[in-house]
Amino acid sequence: MKTKTRWESPRILRLACLLVLAGWPEDRASAAAWYLDSAATGAGDGTSWRDAWTTPAAVQGLAPGDTVYISGGASGQSQSYPMGQEWSRIRGGTPEARITYRIGRDTAHSGTAVFLCTTGHRTWIPPVSNVAIIGDAGDGRRHFQLVGWAAVILGSEQSNVRVAYLSADGLDLVGDFNPATGIEIDHCWFRIADLTADHATYAQINGTTWDDSRFHHNTLYLPNVGDGAGSDGLQWNGCGFSIYDNTVIGYLARYSGGQHQDGWQGTGNSSYIKIYNNRFQDMANYSVFADAYHGGFSHLWIFNNVITLTSAGIQKSDPPQGIAIGPDGDAFKNLGHWPAFTDIVVCNNVIADYGNHLAIALQNNPGQASIFTACIVADNADVNSNGIGIDPAVARAGNIRLSPAAAGKTFLEYSPLNPGNDFHLSPDAGLLIARGANLSRYADSDKEGVKRRPLGGWDVGAYARGGAGPAPIKNP
Repeated sequence: MKTKTRWESPRILRLACLLVLAGWPEDRASAAAWYLDSAATGAGDGTSWRDAWTTPAAVQGLAPGDTVYISGGASGQSQSYPMGQEWSRIRGGTPEARITYRIGRDTAHSGTAVFLCTTGHRTWIPPVSNVAIIGDAGDGRRHFQLVGWAAVILGSEQSNVRVAYLSADGLDLVGDFNPATGIEIDHCWFRIADLTADHATYAQINGTTWDDSRFHHNTLYLPNVGDGAGSDGLQWNGCGFSIYDNTVIGYLARYSGGQHQDGWQGTGNSSYIKIYNNRFQDMANYSVFADAYHGGFSHLWIFNNVITLTSAGIQKSDPPQGIAIGPDGDAFKNLGHWPAFTDIVVCNNVIADYGNHLAIALQNNPGQASIFTACIVADNADVNSNGIGIDPAVARAGNIRLSPAAAGKTFLEYSPLNPGNDFHLSPDAGLLIARGANLSRYADSDKEGVKRRPLGGWDVGAYARGGAGPAPIKNP
């Protein structure tokens, strides 16, 4: 009796037929693994760790769906890749099958891959689409490191790009995408060192609805002079992007660029934007700024953010605000009419220590005539600031203003301008517990994913009672 081979098994044959009928991508069958290891001594054709390519410039012959594994040396060690120019041989795949470049996954190759720029200020990755660059070895840590590079990635008409688990100190720029779709930057650590920088990243996102592009779980340091001026963080505009779970910190430096520092600044004609679960600290101007210079905003949701100052110098700047949304003073001159705002949601944020300046503004200034439709400001905790400015057309509910003395009893730790403040609710947080509106239409969890109560009033601020403590900020 003939023994069936594996592919002759009726069960396997039926599965194979189903995959064909379901349109299993052809490139899945031909996807290959390749290897880059600067210490390899074999044939240098990229086919194994022994025969790995030894420089990024040698990479070639890739097809959609392929993965290039890059050695960082043994676990706990590092391995360098000197590069005199951008990674010119990097290639992308197709929208259905990106080409992936990632750190080695086994302990012999899962150290840190250090990419050294050896000639002047350069951009590490040239314009490319349908590519993923991932420095995670399966342990949730950053195993790709850039040294000496001016920028991570620049380009136009880019799509389907992910950069993840990367650290880069001393940058002029993280990356600009104009226009772009399907951009994701996540789990990275960046410090902008250019003391004339206008921004860390700029993007014009051409999506169609929520979450086309994402910037999340990153730590971003931005230089400022403490009094208004400093590098912006994200100048992202367009349709369909989310900025969440990031830590954005302004640091004092001899900044001379003349830019008013904002954590996020959009300049209008933008929609389907979510900014949530972030921590903004010491932004010299606005932490979140919907600046309607080029048009209005629609479907902009800002929630579960913690926004703080730790410097009395920034309190005196001209003028810092936690969240500012409204028409730019020159919007009418630019547009010929005042921009409109629709479905603007500002809820469950904590804004602390803005002194005599507003914590939140969603309004017209004198002489402006923008229209606000289906907008709400609710469940925000305003701590040691000058209140919330809201247009009469904007709905409001559950916003609580706390003095420093009341905040000291309400939160696990609070004192004015303290960088170690912990805005989780204390057992004595009766001023905030169940005092807010139920906003489950917009979100059902707090900043750490703790589910808010499905019925009844919500806890005011970014945290629901009972959440865990905050994760510390770590350098790479």
